[in-house]
Amino acid sequence: MRFRDDRYRDVLSAKRLEPSDVHHRTGISYCQLGRYVKERGVKGFCVPTADTLAVIVWKLELDANYLLDTDSRYTEMSPLQTAAHMSLDRYLAEQVSIGKPVVSAEEEQLRVIASHHSDPPVWAADWKRHHESMELTTPLVPAAPLKPTSHRPRTVRGRRRLLS
Repeated sequence: MRFRDDRYRDVLSAKRLEPSDVHHRTGISYCQLGRYVKERGVKGFCVPTADTLAVIVWKLELDANYLLDTDSRYTEMSPLQTAAHMSLDRYLAEQVSIGKPVVSAEEEQLRVIASHHSDPPVWAADWKRHHESMELTTPLVPAAPLKPTSHRPRTVRGRRRLLS
């Protein structure tokens, strides 16, 4: 189990993150972030501590197992697909935590999008918008027509009240 700096760089490029974006999202200094982006064996390369790795994983919506090379789910995926699946997993976990789990058929559709779309969402907020748009495009059941009622305008002391 070791930190995979190549995977870290690939995921950052898939999420289109510049060093300033990573700094603003995580609060980790530029020089410290620069050490993790360097290739292994180059002077100045450093492995993040467990606390720093936890911050990076949480704020950038990544999977620590992917960065530590302990998860085989992502071995056959491109970095873009990997980033999409990690953020989708985060979105699904958020939905379960708020008590609104995603239906399995919809989850399957979202996973197909993450695997096969040329530009899938790579942030949980984007998955939320995408899922909401899926829900809005489902056919709606038309409402039953209202029954006509006899309506008599209200009167105020013998005069009719104007409704505007």
